[in-house]
Amino acid sequence: MKVGDTFKLKTKLSKKSAGSVKYISKNKRVIKVNKDGNIKALRKGKAEIIARTYNRKEAKITITVK
Repeated sequence: MKVGDTFKLKTKLSKKSAGSVKYISKNKRVIKVNKDGNIKALRKGKAEIIARTYNRKEAKITITVK
């Protein structure tokens, strides 16, 4: 990604994982993420994004902003 780019994260839950997904940016100065999974690149660097279900199951991705 480049500074200013936006992207929508997509998650697919199994039938056993009913409920919503919470998105978390581990570096909010680099990547901003909202409750719907929309991300925005704010500045150069790397940030890990976590998608977490109500029962604490997680998926992680690291994004580099150039």
